[in-house]
Amino acid sequence: MFQVNNNADLEKFCDKLVDDNFFPAAAYINRSDNRQMQIEQYQADNDDYIEFKCGTVDYMFAPIRHAQTGCIVINRGWTDFVSYAPTTELVRKICSETMGYFDSTEAIYLSDMYSYDYFFDKMGWPDIKKSLERRFGPPAGKIEDIYKEFDDYIETTGYFIEFK
Repeated sequence: MFQVNNNADLEKFCDKLVDDNFFPAAAYINRSDNRQMQIEQYQADNDDYIEFKCGTVDYMFAPIRHAQTGCIVINRGWTDFVSYAPTTELVRKICSETMGYFDSTEAIYLSDMYSYDYFFDKMGWPDIKKSLERRFGPPAGKIEDIYKEFDDYIETTGYFIEFK
């Protein structure tokens, strides 16, 4: 998840998504997954959010809210993201490209099991961060710190805040 800090036109953003040079990490993941860079736009009936399905990467925006919030969903498992360095690096590059476009200064990485809740609960950015701290404690120092392996199970609970 990330905060949208400018008044970027989402239609122009959609046009930029198909430009491999503008978002090279997103273009790379689509090529490696043999996915076409085909933009599909969805808008909820209540105009509460807009979603751009772009091959392997989905971009969701809540432009109507007081504090604009964006959410990126990438076709990779959360455990893979927190435990496998190449996946971590690629996902962070995709997020960094998107954050740069929207002048975002921070992103929150958390499991989609929780990120959808925060995205659709219509919370402002400061409230999301406060709620995460109450729910999980302080953010992890590194993404890898979220992954904990035990004898009988793996735990991947927590979140990481990246500052740009």
